[in-house]
Amino acid sequence: MKYILLTTALLFSSIAFGQRGEGRSDERRENIESMRVAYITKEMSLSAEDAQVFWPIMNKYEEQFKSMRGSAKKRSGEEITDLTESDAKKLYTQRLNTAQTRIDLTKQLVSELEQHLTSVQILNYLKAEDNFKKEVLGKVRERMGERRLDNQQEK
Repeated sequence: MKYILLTTALLFSSIAFGQRGEGRSDERRENIESMRVAYITKEMSLSAEDAQVFWPIMNKYEEQFKSMRGSAKKRSGEEITDLTESDAKKLYTQRLNTAQTRIDLTKQLVSELEQHLTSVQILNYLKAEDNFKKEVLGKVRERMGERRLDNQQEK
């Protein structure tokens, strides 16, 4: 079962990173989310029963994380050089508050997971999240490097 999930995730990976165009960003995001679910499930060694408990809890917190990230993105779009001293202070205070909120949400998530999973599984989850983000960022950087090379060769 784990190997099927991993194979599916790799297939989605090649599809997600192989597609271009503005209209496919939602599809790409969904594919990445599917890969994330498969990756985390595999890394945590979740049984079917554990997965039925883990993912509803995780989804609840993920909605809160997404909401927090969306509001933080809106605030961070300003050009720093155009800010007054007080606006700059407000912006970095908001960033610190967002970071603290992320920590608080993670603590709440872990506290809820402790009621259902082992400490090793929870630690594997935290590690898997970090590793997945690193892998995705690595692939994005790799693709950006390939595009730069393609653009340079076309000139």
